[in-house]
Amino acid sequence: MPIGIPAPQFGITESHRMYARPDCTYKYGSDPEPYRTADSGPYTHYVDRAHRGATDSNNPFGTPNRPRRTVPVGPLPPGSVVEIHGGGYGDQVFHGEGTAGRPVFFRGPSFDVKAEFRNQIAIRGQYLIVENIYLQGHHVQIKVRATDTGAPHHVGIRRCEIAGDGRFDTDGGQAISIRGNSAHKTHNIVIYDNHIHHHGDSRANTSQDRHGIAVTSYTSDIWILNNDIHHSQGDSVQIRGGTQGDGTNNHLVRRIYVGRNVLHEDRENAVDIKQCSDVIISQNEMYGYMRNTGDGDAVTIHYGPSRVWLLFNRIHNCRRGIADSNSKGLYIIGNVFYDIESWAVNLWGKYAKHVINNTIYRCGGGIAYEFSGYPCHMINNIIADMTAAGRHVFVEKPASCHVSEMHHNLLYQPDGEIVIEWPKGKRYNDVGWFNSASRKGEGCIRSDPKFRNPGMLDLRLLSESKAINAGASIQGYVDLYTQLYGLDVSVDFSGVARPQDQVNDIGAFEFVTDSESANGGGL
Repeated sequence: MPIGIPAPQFGITESHRMYARPDCTYKYGSDPEPYRTADSGPYTHYVDRAHRGATDSNNPFGTPNRPRRTVPVGPLPPGSVVEIHGGGYGDQVFHGEGTAGRPVFFRGPSFDVKAEFRNQIAIRGQYLIVENIYLQGHHVQIKVRATDTGAPHHVGIRRCEIAGDGRFDTDGGQAISIRGNSAHKTHNIVIYDNHIHHHGDSRANTSQDRHGIAVTSYTSDIWILNNDIHHSQGDSVQIRGGTQGDGTNNHLVRRIYVGRNVLHEDRENAVDIKQCSDVIISQNEMYGYMRNTGDGDAVTIHYGPSRVWLLFNRIHNCRRGIADSNSKGLYIIGNVFYDIESWAVNLWGKYAKHVINNTIYRCGGGIAYEFSGYPCHMINNIIADMTAAGRHVFVEKPASCHVSEMHHNLLYQPDGEIVIEWPKGKRYNDVGWFNSASRKGEGCIRSDPKFRNPGMLDLRLLSESKAINAGASIQGYVDLYTQLYGLDVSVDFSGVARPQDQVNDIGAFEFVTDSESANGGGL
């Protein structure tokens, strides 16, 4: 699992082949009998509308020689496996009432041979897996939504491709929609290893949201993992319980996990976080967000969400990396930012912000906090090689300067001076001067970080780096995370235990030798 994200109860490891055991039976008629088996494994219903012998007449289950023409109407009982072949299928309802021990499967034959659908698929029921489906068209959608009679839960959608046609979509919406209602909460949904792309026109000049995945009101425990999502007319992922600016509806969307996805080249943002709580964004790659159409932020946070954690993400080639206007508890820890036009981290609004152990390289600016009277805690960050005479650190208001922390950071500018603007209009070009004047810069270093190979974006540290064993303890953050989520995040960007030498290193990477490095730092 991605660092800091708990494993879901259901949705990733289950396989229809569990029913190949000799003791597994299914009630095809009056009495249970062993599962029927095709080339792709056990099945209960076999569908192939293009087969010459296909018929639904007196054929409730189908076989390879005499398949059904249509997907059976649910609800299907526990243990059902619907194997679907070919294409040309229209609107569908996949309804299965499985159990944890006997889930229901709707599936194409394999990852390489998918069943092809158009229009929309609605998901109903519980303990249900949808896999190996190719859904393509102008306004295609998978709906995981509550109805008046109930809400889906314990559902996995995996190894599917959901492809738009790239044309401007005037109706908005999303490729996968996850939503409950006030009477029925949608929960424990896993979206895993899918390819979701070209929903709407990602280069449109007109704003009309058309997202890859949208998680909206009355939802909890949602996992979005290992997907490739790109070229959406809106965001790759939007998480939204409402649009009131005070976080009134944060409780309506809770425990949302976005991990190890590749999110890129959408009109608006990779991740848009609005009213919600306990959102963990971990080990994703996000890129391709420039201000040619949308606002150019890889991650945007607004309307007062609570407890948002951005952990160990790779964010590059965008206008701004993370832009937060009003979160209630924001933790930006262990991320790597590079080749960003403006600020890597641009924060404003009420409530404390925490920017810890990040590496910021070759960006138009490092960390900016533009509000009055609230603290921003900037600790153990490497901020190096700002472009276009950008500032390394900027805190705008005197009242925020008074309560903020900026210590144990390494700042570097190879062809000029570092710039700390604290507050607006007061610039420091030396960490010693800044420390003596502000009483803030304890442990800060002005030095070349000595990256292993910055030209190849290997931003791990060489043995001579002054960032090694020069950081402050972040145990308080580790303990808080464990208290909230029961998981240990005392690691670096590569998953190496932190600290290695009793004292933390500065930046996203702990120093290890080549022989010790688990998975390298080349980005």
